[in-house]
Amino acid sequence: MMSASNIFTINLLPFDPQRRHKGPLTSSTGGTSKGNMNAGKASINQDPGLAPITTGDRAGAGILTARLIAAWLGIVVWMFLGE
Repeated sequence: MMSASNIFTINLLPFDPQRRHKGPLTSSTGGTSKGNMNAGKASINQDPGLAPITTGDRAGAGILTARLIAAWLGIVVWMFLGE
């Protein structure tokens, strides 16, 4: 098992022997880390919010819940009746 996991570990090593012993980049060695407050949005105030829950949403959730419970009970009964 250890030999199989070593295959993945050895592939993580860089092939350039001169770069192998250099540590990770920091702000003083050339690394950059710039945050984005918008997180990919065009502007910060672009939050559409959630749509209000309608009666159709509640009915659909009830139907899905009933089907899930019926399927679960069917599986439990099938397991108990099996030999």
